Amino acid sequence: MNILNKRLDELYSELATSDQGLITAEAKRRLAVYGHNVLGQQETVNGITTFLRLFLNPLVAILLVSAIMSYFLGEVNGALIIAVLVVLSVILQFYHEHRSGKAAAALRKQVAVHTIALRDGIKREVPLDEIVPGDMIYLTAGDIVPGDGRIISSKDFYVDQASLTGESFPADKEADPGAKPETGITEMTHAVFMGSNVTSGFAAVVIATTG
Repeated sequence: MNILNKRLDELYSELATSDQGLITAEAKRRLAVYGHNVLGQQETVNGITTFLRLFLNPLVAILLVSAIMSYFLGEVNGALIIAVLVVLSVILQFYHEHRSGKAAAALRKQVAVHTIALRDGIKREVPLDEIVPGDMIYLTAGDIVPGDGRIISSKDFYVDQASLTGESFPADKEADPGAKPETGITEMTHAVFMGSNVTSGFAAVVIATTG
């Protein structure tokens, strides 16, 4: 049975948590076990590889072939001019991509998203990537759901999960402590899912799975 469809007391037991959330030490231990709450890390490519990949551009390849043909046909000066222009163009493109990549990385650090979690019995701001299974979190309008979770309590709570289900309108969500049958996401009104957005209301949610 899907963990989100179990009775609330069974869910608490399986996650070794409660409506009081986790203590900081336990949250750190789980973070070490489960890893950071991210869906995947972007492949790291070194600068040389990135630079060489720019030569795979079809237009660049055509110009290089033209330069080679010109060289063998005796047009040495023409071949050199084409080759120099191609290399300068690739260098300029590499410079701009490298600079924009650094700027984007710096921006991501500045806008790191947080959520409110209950740690040591106190509501605290916690980075989304440090949320772990068993965390008790509090969601309000505008928040991003940091993981798949079960609603513990709610009030006028609506979530936009169109990216997962294709629904045209925000879904009405509410707490239900009982066991639920195996159903699709659209029928799981007692649960929220990672990456969806809260459009209105308030809810306390226990996180069952993270990225």
